[in-house]
Amino acid sequence: MRFLLIFTALFALFFLNGCESKKRVVVTKQSLPSWYMHPPKSDENLLYSIGEGKDRQEAVLDALNSMLSTLSISISSSYKAKTVIKEGTHYNSSDATYTNEIESHISAIRISNYEILESKKLGFKRYAVLLRVDKTKLFNALKEELDLEFDSIEEAKKVVQRENPLSELAFYRDALQSFANLKEKLLVMRALSESFEPSLYIQRYERLKKRYELLRRKISFSVTVPKKLKDLKAIIESALISKKYSVKNSKDKMHFQISTHVDIRQSRAYGFILLHTTITIKTEDIYGNIVGANALSIVGQSSTTYDVALHNVVRKFQQIIEKEGISKVLAIDI
Repeated sequence: MRFLLIFTALFALFFLNGCESKKRVVVTKQSLPSWYMHPPKSDENLLYSIGEGKDRQEAVLDALNSMLSTLSISISSSYKAKTVIKEGTHYNSSDATYTNEIESHISAIRISNYEILESKKLGFKRYAVLLRVDKTKLFNALKEELDLEFDSIEEAKKVVQRENPLSELAFYRDALQSFANLKEKLLVMRALSESFEPSLYIQRYERLKKRYELLRRKISFSVTVPKKLKDLKAIIESALISKKYSVKNSKDKMHFQISTHVDIRQSRAYGFILLHTTITIKTEDIYGNIVGANALSIVGQSSTTYDVALHNVVRKFQQIIEKEGISKVLAIDI
């Protein structure tokens, strides 16, 4: 019996060792392609760039970022830790050397007309690509994109000028935001073509900015509230002033009137005074046209008096503005 137990134990040991040897994976030496080790150099006509990533798509994005960096323009993205695979090593976490690229914060420039010349899987979840971009084609694509954006805005201006000043203001704000990376794009275009003169685009942008700033200075608001909730007036006005709008009484066409109506239903529960309050807010232009309307349902409460419960309503109204913003509370785009 003892002999049988020893035999069984030895058999199990040899069996497990056999299974372990079958599971062992032999990793062969990772051979890196010549284009990866010695990529072609960019010249006056063509840009070349190597990129790496966990998949092909990420490698392409990395290559595009690096390509724009060669034009002395950084891309608005944080370079992730890049794995540098040494010649003669297989890929794993212990053999790889990690270096951190410097984080840069510049608006991304889209490059769509690139060519993928080479692509290779370097190791587990690691890819490398070699991209090429024709400088002339890239310049023309960027210029065409800018021309189209500015021309579209010029056409839309003809329509928006017939709308109320708040709609016009929102239009110019959105237009300026669409050119958030204009400076960087012009620098890239200048680097691609020395004969390119960016002043025309800068002038067009400045005209949009000037109109937006003029509207911001001229638009004004006035606020009326019921006497029982007179504190709402100061809260609304303060929120408007914080967004740099003028608060005054005026009959100018750039002026808007904000009025509020309050409906309160009182009840008691578990020793508390409850004020079920609906605050209706309406914004009108000087012609009486409603440009924004909203209704807020707030329950104020107090264990003591009606006035304390009313103050609780005011406090909750202010919290809503602080959280949601005055634009959302008024339901107007400012």
